[in-house]
Amino acid sequence: MNSNLHSQEFWDQGYSDLKLEEVSEKDQIRHWLKHWLATIPVGSCLEIGCFPGRYLAFFGRLGFELNGVDLTPRTEPEVANWLRSEGYSVGQVAYHDFFTWAPNKKFDVVYSNGFIEHFSNWQDALRRHTEFVAPGGYLLVTAPNFKGTFQKFFHWLVDKENMDRHYLPSMDPDLWVAELQKDGFEILHSGFFERFDFWVGVQNRNLFQKLIFWTLRALIPVLKWILPKNSYQFSPYCGVVARKPVS
Repeated sequence: MNSNLHSQEFWDQGYSDLKLEEVSEKDQIRHWLKHWLATIPVGSCLEIGCFPGRYLAFFGRLGFELNGVDLTPRTEPEVANWLRSEGYSVGQVAYHDFFTWAPNKKFDVVYSNGFIEHFSNWQDALRRHTEFVAPGGYLLVTAPNFKGTFQKFFHWLVDKENMDRHYLPSMDPDLWVAELQKDGFEILHSGFFERFDFWVGVQNRNLFQKLIFWTLRALIPVLKWILPKNSYQFSPYCGVVARKPVS
């Protein structure tokens, strides 16, 4: 059962004018992916929740065959056509609900970013990820960290509407590990990553909230070096890398 915390219409409206482009070289998740993908053989990859293809383009740059699934109407054929125009090898890029999608093969790498934490039944969403992984293949999952005390407090203070679109109990790599180990996955990495950062969604804010937000944003360059890296309390993201058993 799909228990998405927000309607598909909400996402479609937000994505309607989004530009198709590769994720920035400064992006912290790109850095994390680059590190772990350097340890994984190049093959086929599937991104769950792939629109607008920013990370698929990065996988393509590394030589992967690109596949994706998303419920945003622009996914098919717009994303696939754009990736092909960039010279990448493209397999299946489907406009479909991933809970019911049935591709004709398994994939060497399955990835999602900022996806499972939008489901109250996140365990079902994570388990569905595992069904797409080929034997001996890899699963990489990342999500924002709104659960750490520092991050949680400031999102509650200035970003409550965006925060409520996320299921905070799911933002816990230890819980992901417990679920994946039930299916026999070997855990290669799990935890919170990168230095402090802070971003918000669109919402109306009063003068006090704006002052807090812009003060915090101005302090980010300093806080990045003062606050500990890879920290549950301060890091902006969490992730897991796991390998599916061969049999």
